Amino acid sequence: MHWKFLLTIFVLVYIPAVYCQEPVIVDAILPEVKKIGESGFLNCTVARKGTNIVTWTHVTNQQPLSRDETITLSINKNIDGQPKFEIKKRSSSDGDRITYMLIIRGLREDDAGDYSCTIEIQGKKSQEWPSTIGKLTVQVPPKVLTSLTTTRIESKIGETQVLRCEATGIPRPNITWVRADGDALPNMKFTHRGSVLKLDNIRRTDQGVYRCVADNTVRPPDQYDVQLLVFSRPLVRSVQNTVGQAANGKYSAKLECKISAYPDAVLRWYKKTSQGKMLINDDDKYDIQKLQSSDLNLGETWYYLKVKNIQANDFGDYYCEGSNSQGTESTRIILFETFECQGPNCPSTFNSRGSRLNAILAIIFFFSYCLTFL
Repeated sequence: MHWKFLLTIFVLVYIPAVYCQEPVIVDAILPEVKKIGESGFLNCTVARKGTNIVTWTHVTNQQPLSRDETITLSINKNIDGQPKFEIKKRSSSDGDRITYMLIIRGLREDDAGDYSCTIEIQGKKSQEWPSTIGKLTVQVPPKVLTSLTTTRIESKIGETQVLRCEATGIPRPNITWVRADGDALPNMKFTHRGSVLKLDNIRRTDQGVYRCVADNTVRPPDQYDVQLLVFSRPLVRSVQNTVGQAANGKYSAKLECKISAYPDAVLRWYKKTSQGKMLINDDDKYDIQKLQSSDLNLGETWYYLKVKNIQANDFGDYYCEGSNSQGTESTRIILFETFECQGPNCPSTFNSRGSRLNAILAIIFFFSYCLTFL
C-alpha cells in the first residue's frame, strides 16, 4: 500500500506543478478599430514562454505573419519608410510575461478581420497549442454604388416614383435624401432617412435634383445627385416685369425671362403692335441670348432680349414665350420711356447738382488762370 500512497502524492503534486509551467496566453486581445490608412496595434501577452514560439496569423486571409519577432512574409513593403508589418517585443520586469505587439501600418480594407496569436508548444499537437483571436476593424469612408442608385427619372404629373440609393463603407453608411437646392422634399420635410425615397402624386414643382448623402462618421461622406424630370408645359416668368430707358440716345434695354419646362421649351420673343404680336428675330435691332448661371434649377433656362438704339416706337409690351410638346405659356414685360439713361452702361453726365457745381468751378478756375497771363 506504501507505493500507492507515493503514487498519489506524485499525481497530486508533481503533475500539476509540471502542467502549471506550460506557457499560456494570459490576457485577451483587445479589439482595434482604426480608419483606413492609419496603423493598427494588437497585443498578445504570454507567460512562461520558455523556448516555445509565438506566432501571429491573419486568420481571415489565412496568411501566417510572424514567428516570435520575425516577420515571415516574403514581401513586407514599406509604408512611409517603415515596414507594413512589424513585431515589437516587451517583457515584464520579472521576465515571466512577454507581450508581442503586432503593428500593421497603412491599413487597407483587406487588412481587417481576425488575427490569431498562438504559442507553438514543443512536443504537443497543434490542436493543443494555446491560441486567442484579436479583431481588427478598418473603417472605410462611404461610397455610393452608382450601379445600384437611381440616376435619372422622367415622370408625368400625378405619378408615383421611387428613388433608390445604395452605398458601401465600414461601418455601414446611413443614407439621407435632401433637395440639392435646399428646398423641402415633396413630403414637406427637409430630409429623409433611408435608401428609398418614395414620391407620391408628382407635381411640376417636384422637378429638380435630389441628393443622396451616405455618411458613416468616417470622413468625407459621399453624395450622388439624382435628376427628377416632370413632363409639363413651360413655366415662364420675367426677371423684371418693367424696364425703363431713355430714347434717342443710342441706348439699349435688356429684357430678361426664365423658362422652366420639360421637355426643353422653344423660346420666342414678340412685340405688341397695332396689327397684333410681331415675332422678333435676332438681327441688327435685336439681340437674343441664352444666359449661363449656376443659380438655375433643373430644366430652367435664362434668356434676354436686347433692344438696341432705343427710339420712341420701341416702347410698349413685349412677350417672352416658351412652348414644348406639353403646351405654350408666355409672360409680358413693359418697356417704358425715362428721361435719363438707365443701366450700368450709361455715359457719365453732369445731371447731378454736385457735378454741375464742380463743372462751374472748373470753368471759373480756368478763366482766372488765363487772366493772369493777360
